[in-house]
Amino acid sequence: MTTKHILLPSLFLFAVVKPLSAQQNFNLYHLSKAPQRNLLNPAIHGESKAFFGVPALNSVYFHFSNSGFNLNNVFDALEPSGQGDSTAININKLTDVFSKQNFISMRLEQQWLYAGFSVGKHRFTGHVSDKLAFRFAYPRDLFSFLIDGNGGDNLGRNFGFNFGLSARHYRETGIGYSYQWKDHITLGARVKFLRGLSIVEAAPLNLSITTRPEDYAWQLQSDIRIQTASSLFPLLPVDSNAHYEFNAERLYRRNNNRGLGFDLGANVRLSEKLEVSASVIDLGFIRWKENTVTMASRNPNAIFTFNGVHVSSADTSNDVEQYFRNLGDSLLSTFRLDTTRGNAFTTALDGQFFLGGQYQLSERAKVNALVYGDFYNRRFYPGLTLGLYWKPFRFADVHITNTMYNRVWFNPGLGFSTRIGPVQGYFTSDNLFAPLLLSSSRGFSFRFGMNLVFGQSDKKEKNEKKTREKLRGGNVME
Repeated sequence: MTTKHILLPSLFLFAVVKPLSAQQNFNLYHLSKAPQRNLLNPAIHGESKAFFGVPALNSVYFHFSNSGFNLNNVFDALEPSGQGDSTAININKLTDVFSKQNFISMRLEQQWLYAGFSVGKHRFTGHVSDKLAFRFAYPRDLFSFLIDGNGGDNLGRNFGFNFGLSARHYRETGIGYSYQWKDHITLGARVKFLRGLSIVEAAPLNLSITTRPEDYAWQLQSDIRIQTASSLFPLLPVDSNAHYEFNAERLYRRNNNRGLGFDLGANVRLSEKLEVSASVIDLGFIRWKENTVTMASRNPNAIFTFNGVHVSSADTSNDVEQYFRNLGDSLLSTFRLDTTRGNAFTTALDGQFFLGGQYQLSERAKVNALVYGDFYNRRFYPGLTLGLYWKPFRFADVHITNTMYNRVWFNPGLGFSTRIGPVQGYFTSDNLFAPLLLSSSRGFSFRFGMNLVFGQSDKKEKNEKKTREKLRGGNVME
């Protein structure tokens, strides 16, 4: 089995997402006319009574996020080199912009089918989507060690290089339901049946280095576990005589990589003009069984002490060669990775939560706020979006936002939807100017799609108006 055959599914996964620059969807959440907002909270909906997404074009989503640095940080670190007009990068200055733990995240979603309809106070939805996600976490300590070395103030300091890597491709089929209770409360839930297609997961992926002050010897320790699975064939080499060929049909056949996911949401109108909502999505797991390969440290707690290279002028070339051969054998023995095949393993989905609120300024305008959060590699990543929703015409609405995320305070976003007859199109972006301001951007995302919508939104507006009239001056919890 050649390397190109082993790595083909993984290369396909990375080739799709890497050239593009945790999923957020901040702008979509409060875009009232778009049915796809229900994907973020099963208790909130678009304004149509029924809809059917144009197959393969109802929702295309891409997201990139980099928490480390942007091009402006590189430009700020440029300084005169002292040799003519040339410049050099001040690495110490660049390192200061990194946080303790940093990540690069990319996500691509293709929704093949999406539909929904209402019956009285009941709402039903269903969808089929492919999701590809990549996330890599890296520590600031790595750059500090490479720049400052292991001497001086770093003697005796333990450099813990805690990395994280996750790349996965899976298909989900979701069925959602919501119920409007007591006019001002809507509760929703969705169950998602998952099929894993391929995954590369490294957890833990740790290396630590400590320099002893007394003799400057390095003490090395590692703990590595890499798990892979694929509905096609093994992604890591397990048999040098095996040969596998790519067959796209295998991506769509039934497989044993099964999982289950859940979304939960609620929407509450607190007064005539104020409503709040909350949701938790992507709670669940996938159990990987097909073509599984695991590489793990045989001795995760073992310590290798490196005292430096010791050769003398009397040593022959054979002596030096043998010395380095012995050194390599000792390293391999201490940090050996055992490879096993056929062991099933389970991975959790990347859970996220949303907490939103909006206030009605007029019949056509609302202000809103959205708090977002997710966890990755034992760290919490929050976000905050403030927005203005405006409906200039009955057939169109606009949502203008600013998002604070990835240690960047200015990420202007735009969302809009239009409807001509039963045909509705929409577009959202959480950082609209990122392609034009690449030097200062740390993230970019967009979603677009088309739906066929049925049922007049005027009816929904009249119902909401009646609800507001009931709530005017009263206690919503009665």
